[in-house]
Amino acid sequence: MAPRRGPGREDGEAVIQHGFIHSLNTYISSLLRTYLISAYLQNARLFVLLTSLFQLVSSVAQAQEFDVRDEHFPGAKRVKVEAFGRGPSGFWAEYTLDEQGWAIESRTYHHRKLNLLEQYSFTSRHKLGQERTVTTDDKRVQIFQYSYQYSPDSARIIREIGLSDSDTMYVSHNLEFDSANRPVKFTKSKGLRREVNELTELTYANDLITNYRRTEYGEKDTTVFTTTYQYNAQGNLTKEYRSVVPKSPGNWWLDNSGDQPEYSYDYSKRGPWTHRYLLRQGRKVLIAKRTFTY
Repeated sequence: MAPRRGPGREDGEAVIQHGFIHSLNTYISSLLRTYLISAYLQNARLFVLLTSLFQLVSSVAQAQEFDVRDEHFPGAKRVKVEAFGRGPSGFWAEYTLDEQGWAIESRTYHHRKLNLLEQYSFTSRHKLGQERTVTTDDKRVQIFQYSYQYSPDSARIIREIGLSDSDTMYVSHNLEFDSANRPVKFTKSKGLRREVNELTELTYANDLITNYRRTEYGEKDTTVFTTTYQYNAQGNLTKEYRSVVPKSPGNWWLDNSGDQPEYSYDYSKRGPWTHRYLLRQGRKVLIAKRTFTY
C-alpha cells in the first residue's frame, strides 16, 4: 500500500495511516491489526491515533494491508488480509465491502476465533466519520470519532480533532498546503492542550508522498524522524530510506526490516496486489497476502 493521496475531509475521518514505526512512537490506526491480540490492538489503536496524523503510509499500513479510509476495490465483496513474520502467528482479518468496494466492517481472528469486530461509518463525502470496535472476549465497545474545521471555501482542513468516546486524543493544525490542497506542514498536540509536541512536513510527487519528516518535541530533547519513499509503476511502495536523529538503542523498527527495506508484489488480473514481499539478502520473504472475493 502506497502513501498515496492527501488526507480525507469531512466532519469525520480517521487518521491513519500511515507511516513507518519508529521505536514505539508512530503512526496510524489499527496498528498490526492482522496479527496482534485484540487487547493489544485496542491499546495500539489509541497509541497510534495519539502519535500520528493523516495519511502516513508504511509499516503499519503494511501490517494492516488495507486502508479503509482511502482504499476501495470496486466489484469486490470481501478482502481477507494476512501478515507473516512480524508478530504472533495465526492472526488474520476479513473486510466486508459495500457496493462501491469500500470497507464497512472488519473482523480480526486468531486462527478461527473472532477477537475484534470493527464497523465503519462514512460521511456524505465518503470520509470515515466513526469507527466502532468490539472485543469479543469482554464485549468492550469503543467509539472513535473525527471532526474538522474547514477554510472559508471548504477546500482545506484547518484543524482536526480526534475523539475516543468522551476523551480528546489529539488536535492537529494544518499550516501549509500544496496546489492540490493537501497539508504539507502541520502540528499536533495531545488532548486539548495548545502545546505543540509534533511538527510534520510532507513532500508529494505524482500524488504520492516522497518525503516525510516528523519532529517530536520531548521534555528533554528533540527527535527527528525522516523517510524517503520510492514506488513502482503501479504506485506501490518499493523502497524506504529511514533515519532517526538522535538514534538511540531505544529506536528500533518494529517490522525488523532495517533502515532501507525493499518490497515487491504479485498482482491479480483485476489489478490489486495479492502478495507483498520483503526483499532480504536476495530473497523474497512473504510478509502479506490479500485474498479478494468478487
